[in-house]
Amino acid sequence: MRIAYFANPCSVHDCKWINHFARENDTRVICSPPRGKNLLSERVPLHPVLPPAFPFLNIFKRKKIISAVSDLVGKNKVQIIHSMYAVPNVFWVSYLEKPNHIITTRGSDILVDYQQIFSRARGLRWKITYGYFRKLIHQTFNEAKYITSTSVQQQDVMRNFVKNYSRMHLIRTGVDAGNFLKAYNKEPDDRHTGTVLFSPRSMKPEYNIHLIIEALEILVKKMSSPNTRLVLINDNTDPVYGQRVTGMVREKNLSAHCSILPKQDPEGMVRLYRTSDMVIMIPQSDGTPVSGIEAMLAQKILIVGNASYDRDIFNPGTCWSLRQNTAEELAETVAGIVTTDGSKQETAYRARETAVLRADFNKEIEKVQALYVSMIN
Repeated sequence: MRIAYFANPCSVHDCKWINHFARENDTRVICSPPRGKNLLSERVPLHPVLPPAFPFLNIFKRKKIISAVSDLVGKNKVQIIHSMYAVPNVFWVSYLEKPNHIITTRGSDILVDYQQIFSRARGLRWKITYGYFRKLIHQTFNEAKYITSTSVQQQDVMRNFVKNYSRMHLIRTGVDAGNFLKAYNKEPDDRHTGTVLFSPRSMKPEYNIHLIIEALEILVKKMSSPNTRLVLINDNTDPVYGQRVTGMVREKNLSAHCSILPKQDPEGMVRLYRTSDMVIMIPQSDGTPVSGIEAMLAQKILIVGNASYDRDIFNPGTCWSLRQNTAEELAETVAGIVTTDGSKQETAYRARETAVLRADFNKEIEKVQALYVSMIN
């Protein structure tokens, strides 16, 4: 198969799928210039012809880029076009002539970007422009052969404008459970005092990292938990927010209790799961987070926020969830888990079983393969 992906070569999630299919297929990636490490296999050609931001108002620039993309697709006799992360990738595909198109939504693209990009319109010109592109998104989704999503919540949003529900498929990004557990079991047991909290999510406002810092302050200063430590990852996706979080740690005198590490490779992430007691993620919205699945495979206590998670994976039998995303409730939840023996181990065991059953990469990628085959037959 000859497949062209509109994707991010610096995204672990995008590249995991692309590199898998590159083993036996002619694959290439159309993207904007990478702003990080290229994670694609050497056998995947990169075509950085897209601009960093979609030119909503610059028609001439848009036409020039569309012409270049169309030439790439035609020259390489592309059979399948796969848009990973819908907004803004589907905009480019919408201008191609009769594309054999499959769309993958991952969470924030449809739950946040799709909703917010049009709410920012100021003035008549922008309202008309965004109105046009909203219709274009709806049209492109309805013309796509298939739409895959990583959570039911994403599908619920799309049901407002996708007419044929049978083309929507729930396919999670997934984690290669066998490889993850092999790497995890290689790490030595970590013996430490106190409680180590780990938040593996990106350093962006929508992931509410600042609330986790506030909860840490409550635990350390008000709940007499001086041996509580927090580990964060600053991947520099939002430098201003990263500075805000770093400043909060310093101003609240929490430097001895909070480590902010740079972006980690897969081995480094496995090591952090091994040395943690609880994994915390309380985003404003979410799909089926890979880091959540990894925490479940590692049999760590997982605390999630009040986002609408798929209940077949994230439920009271596999994790702890907050009613409200507040520092106070998070601190109380952590403290309650620490002071209660309960059935923590049973929950962690069920979590691992569920992750293997519902979100194993190898099982999920077979579903994508089946869709590809049906698109060219």
